[in-house]
Order: sequence, then C-alpha cells, then structure tokens
Amino acid sequence: MNVYDFLDKYIEYISAKQYAAETAKIRLRINRILQKEKLEITRSGTIVHESIHKSGESSGNPQDEVSVTKLTNFCVIPTHRLYVQGNDSRYIEEGVGVRIYTKLSKKKYKLIHLNLSNEMIEKGNWLNANYSAQDLILYKKSFYHHVCIAIKLSTRALASSEYKVFTDGYWYENEDESITIDEYEKMDRLIAEGIPNQLSLSNNQESEKPTVSGKHELLPFLAELSSLIETWPRFEKGTKPSTNDDSVVWFDREYYYLPYKQTWSTMEERLRDAGFYRTNDKDFRKGIEAILSAEQLIKIETETKSNRERADCNASVYKGKKLRVFKVYKARLENYLQTNSESQ
Repeated sequence: MNVYDFLDKYIEYISAKQYAAETAKIRLRINRILQKEKLEITRSGTIVHESIHKSGESSGNPQDEVSVTKLTNFCVIPTHRLYVQGNDSRYIEEGVGVRIYTKLSKKKYKLIHLNLSNEMIEKGNWLNANYSAQDLILYKKSFYHHVCIAIKLSTRALASSEYKVFTDGYWYENEDESITIDEYEKMDRLIAEGIPNQLSLSNNQESEKPTVSGKHELLPFLAELSSLIETWPRFEKGTKPSTNDDSVVWFDREYYYLPYKQTWSTMEERLRDAGFYRTNDKDFRKGIEAILSAEQLIKIETETKSNRERADCNASVYKGKKLRVFKVYKARLENYLQTNSESQ
C-alpha cells in the first residue's frame, strides 16, 4: 500500500471553542487510562508527564515532590482503529486514525487528521514534517517513549465499532454501532462468496430492498439529495456560517458543496427511513458514487501522489476552512431529475 494512501492526511483550522467541545469527553476518558503511567493530556492540548522524587533527605525529613514535565506542544486523540486485508483475506489491525491538535493562539488550533501505522507509532517518524507538520514539537527526543505509550494506551478509549478498513483504494469508515470488525469481516466474506448479505437487517422483507445498480435506482437518491439541498441552510461559497453546524450547503455558479461525511450520514438515514435502499451494504456508497460519476453529476478528484480517484473532494468553503465535500454540478442535477422524472 502506498504510504500516502495509508496516511490519508487532512489539515484544518478550528476555534478554541470547537477544540474544547470536540475533546472534553474523550480527553477525560483517555486521562483515566493514562493515569497509571503518570501521563495526561492537558486542557490546552499538550502531553505532560508527572514524576515523583524525594526531597529533604539531608535534613532527615524526606518528602515526596511532584514535578510535571511538558513533553509536547500537541495532543493526539484516537478516532478509529485501522484494518487492512491480509493474504488470507482476514483483516489485520495495522494502526490508528488520530486527530492531532496544536494550539496556535488563544483562539485558534491547528487540527491534523492522520492515520498512523503501528510501525510509525513505534519509530516516531510520523513527526517528520513530510508526514505531519513542521509545528509539532517534541521537546526532547527521549520524551517520545512516553508519547508512544500515550498513543497506544489511548486506543482503549475507542468503541469496538470505531474503525476503518482499507478496501479498493480508499478508507471505508464504519458508521453502524452494531457492526464490529469480526462482523464486518464475515459480511465481506459472504459478499465475496456471492451469498446475499443479511447481517444487521431486521427482517426478510428488508433484505429484499435493492442496492444501487442502475440509473433508474439513482432517482430516489437524487430526489432526496435535492430535498436535502433545499432544506439545509445555503451560503455562497466564501461565506462563513454563523454556527459550526456541518449541515449546510455552499454554492457558486457551477457547484453545490456539501460536507461529505455529514451528507452521507443524513442521506443514509433518510433513505433507510424511506425504504429505498439497503444502505448498510458495504458497497452502497461506492455504487452510488460510481453512478454519480458516470452520469457526470459530481466532480471526482484525483490525488497527485497516489493517482487515486475519490468523490470526497478537498475544497476551501470560506477563508481558513477546508472540508472534504461532495461537489455536485448544479445544472446537471436539476436537468437529470427533470428529464428522468418526466420519462417515468
């Protein structure tokens, strides 16, 4: 696997308020785990190590003194376990997806989304500027031993459903709390063997719902997408919304820009409720995106280093804010719905 495929690096800048909201609960969980190792992620987003030594021994009144050493100017928060498929088709845990937060000023943080392989965590070479960023500081090389321990132990805070698998050239994120990696592996094996998958389906009637395979079946998806665009707040590209809500749409003369992860989460919920598709199928997203691309309804981005095509395009939606987005052709979406709806 290409190292840049594995890293899946993405950088954004967030407010101190957003940093606090994103990390408050998970930081407390992680710190409870790190407590035995005398490690802590501070409220401001650094990693510190506490050590205890004796003082006053010469006076015959020894006392414990606690000193706190700042190891880094950043903190590492795990988001997903990472699995790749081995030669025997079983999925092997090869690393962890993380968010790396660095405080730049009183009101601003840098956030790096990064995948770290087990080897990178052991060696510490992810701190190289080519992999992460120049402004991540490890104050002494010997401190990395503690940072390595902190990263490894902090993955215990992840739920069994919080994982990604690398398949067909990109990372697939599990979003179903009921599906562990073992169940996903079983599902994957059934699909490979041509056996209809009925995992996580409530009844046989639901298992008869179609997956996406053609233009006719794309219409319900596009109708829901058009409805979503109409109901979410819309802003001209370059405009900063008044809230941090991801359920917004930006637009310019040619495209709608929809936050990729939030759009898929909302669309899958809508389509399940409407009974159109079996949206918990592993290949559902890939099937939809392949047809959208073939019909030239969305923009596809090709990564320079890996030459990998992906539907989640990088876009600067306003100054200082970059997102992975669906870039939907405005005119083509409207024309497609009008033309194909009239032909039904």
